[in-house]
Amino acid sequence: MKAEIKKPNLLEDTYDYIDMKNINASLNAFQRQVESYMNILNEIIDADFDNLTDHELYELLTKVYDIFLEEEDYLKMLSSYNHKNYIFSHKIETTIITYNLQADDESSPLEIYQVYYTVAVASGFRFRASKKYSQEELKKLIDSKKIVILGQELISIVNDQDLTNKESNLLPTLNINIRNRSSNMSEFVNNNFELFGELLRKKFPKRIVLKDMQQIVKNLSEQIQKILAERNSEDYLFKELGIMCHKWFTTNKSKEYQNIKRRLRPTRK
Repeated sequence: MKAEIKKPNLLEDTYDYIDMKNINASLNAFQRQVESYMNILNEIIDADFDNLTDHELYELLTKVYDIFLEEEDYLKMLSSYNHKNYIFSHKIETTIITYNLQADDESSPLEIYQVYYTVAVASGFRFRASKKYSQEELKKLIDSKKIVILGQELISIVNDQDLTNKESNLLPTLNINIRNRSSNMSEFVNNNFELFGELLRKKFPKRIVLKDMQQIVKNLSEQIQKILAERNSEDYLFKELGIMCHKWFTTNKSKEYQNIKRRLRPTRK
């Protein structure tokens, strides 16, 4: 599992309105973003991770991380789900074919595709090199839980004469593309969220999350100070923005923000 800390976009959101010469809108954007980040930081600091449900923990973490599942994560979840030990994924060639007729041109020839499946492979099972697996063979392997079909790939072929005992019925897949890193949850994960939750809790103990929040605070502080320093700008719009943001922040939020930074500061033992 990979996680990327979301970088605060305070500068971008605040300065967007300056380009439209709307200082009040820029001030509102600054206030809104600062309050939002402070609320998130306080929520994480105060949260009892052990008492959060898996969904609640995931929703909290995605406020500050982009989380991506990798091949190893799917193999671990499938291993727990099937009580097997899936150790790698493999693309296999099959005798299954499918056809596609161009709907807008009835005179066009049929497009022929051979089906390849990407499967999770259990320990102790070995594929035969260069073998084209039939639907019946695949079903037996699936029923014995030696493989799990993750996804399919259709490879265009000129003709199907080289495929003996060819079949046309596609097998169901989990629709997981393990080669394409994505933060989107697959249906398998959504339906078995407790398996994902186990991985999530191992990856994100609270002490690690709080340490990462120090990086967010450092970045956010730099952006806040850059905007407040605009009160010394020679440009009228930026100067007014800096004055207004400085007045609001020092009057309303500076003390609370310093408290957040203090609570995130690592304690000495």
